[in-house]
Amino acid sequence: MLMDYKLNMGIWESVFAVPDCVVDKYIKLARGSDLKVLLYIIHNGSKNSSTDKISEDLELSKDTVEEAFLFWEQVGLISHSGEYTIKENESKKVSEELKPKEIIRPTSNITLSPREIASRIDESDEIRYLFEYAEKSFDHILTNTEQRSLIWMRDYLGLPVDVIQMLFEYCKAIDKMNVRYIEKVAMNWHEKEILTHEQAENEIQSYIKRHSLSSKIMSAFGLSRKFSSKEETFINDWSEKNFDIDIISYAYDKTIDAINKLSFPYINKILCGWYENGLTSTEMIDNYSENYSKEQNKQSYDLDKFDKLALNISSNGG
Repeated sequence: MLMDYKLNMGIWESVFAVPDCVVDKYIKLARGSDLKVLLYIIHNGSKNSSTDKISEDLELSKDTVEEAFLFWEQVGLISHSGEYTIKENESKKVSEELKPKEIIRPTSNITLSPREIASRIDESDEIRYLFEYAEKSFDHILTNTEQRSLIWMRDYLGLPVDVIQMLFEYCKAIDKMNVRYIEKVAMNWHEKEILTHEQAENEIQSYIKRHSLSSKIMSAFGLSRKFSSKEETFINDWSEKNFDIDIISYAYDKTIDAINKLSFPYINKILCGWYENGLTSTEMIDNYSENYSKEQNKQSYDLDKFDKLALNISSNGG
């Protein structure tokens, strides 16, 4: 059964105007918080509206308020001069000829405006589907930044929609669902020319393998901190060479015995030596070390015999 609703005219004695374009062009792009901030600013008229004041009055985080400011500034509805204010006469009507400021993607240097985003949604079923999928993955309505990022990945990096989906699934699985990390992975895939489902699957398996090895190494080394970028480089190399945690732990033990401290370069030197000699298990390493020690002792014994022989010849010749 449908319910009938009607306006309560008693509260319409005091009203303020909202530009048509807010509904016509941007309501499907704006988040609820964006609309709250805009209504707040329009209601204040010519009064300056600071981030702190709006954040407190609307019970929104400062970052959320700043992102709303950015969105409405970019479509040309508000201006910024230390504090944000509604543009003069803009609350009555926004000129259709007003060109919004272009958005610069810091990782791609590609310009894209909210109006262009709306156009891409209207003209592309792929983009529309990608937005819907991403909202489910993020579990929230997409921010303007996230919208731009998705189009950047699809249009400018050239990643197919199914590959972007796999990227999202991977980031969600490792609990790194933030736009900057996703962009970093997307750029890496672009550089590696990962453009098919199979290529993406192989890359993800490689990521999972490295991530698993990193966790095991952190536990084996007794670390509670994050790895440095240099340490991560070593770990990635060990993963590519298929060193298992037993071999790495063994190299760690030998490093502690030798220099009494953790040193990734020292561990790496040991591992590379084993790798070059085809040693893939602790048993093979122990056997190799034992044989090497025997050979060294034999060479030392033979050298002693040679020295004695040399001395005898010298004595007899004298």
